[in-house]
Amino acid sequence: MANSSRPSTDEVKGIERRRQRHESRAAATYKLFVKTLCDCLPLPEDLAVRAATSVLCALEQRLSTNEAHHLEAQLPEKLRELLARCERHDRLRPRDIGRPEFLGMVASDLGIPLHDAETIVRSVFQVLTLRVSPGELQDVLSLLPSDLRELWPAIPEDVHRERGARPQRSRA
Repeated sequence: MANSSRPSTDEVKGIERRRQRHESRAAATYKLFVKTLCDCLPLPEDLAVRAATSVLCALEQRLSTNEAHHLEAQLPEKLRELLARCERHDRLRPRDIGRPEFLGMVASDLGIPLHDAETIVRSVFQVLTLRVSPGELQDVLSLLPSDLRELWPAIPEDVHRERGARPQRSRA
């Protein structure tokens, strides 16, 4: 009689295939997020990733812990991993961060001028509107002051919108 606590060879192969599919999908969704951001900004991939991480880190500092977790749940897994290592999240609490402070945080983090930080923030927010559900985006926007909400593009109301839609290149 076979030991029923040990998985069969077929079960092990099935588990491995699922793991590989998961990793492949995680890599593909991350690459699509980064490529979409690179389509908005004339930045190389590594700088686009730094930009996205910086903007998302600053945004999460403005949100409640619960809302930050909800937003992260809709981000590509590899991007969530980068956010988890962000030192600023050690004591994540909602803070009163307005537009000047938000742009200053991103500019300081990336070592760029404020006007470039605004272009980057607008581009990351544009990509988020394509990759995060409209309901979650509305929840996020409801927690932001009006001067920060102005940095976001219009949120599509169609929940079934095409997630592969291409954003317009930033002209700011």
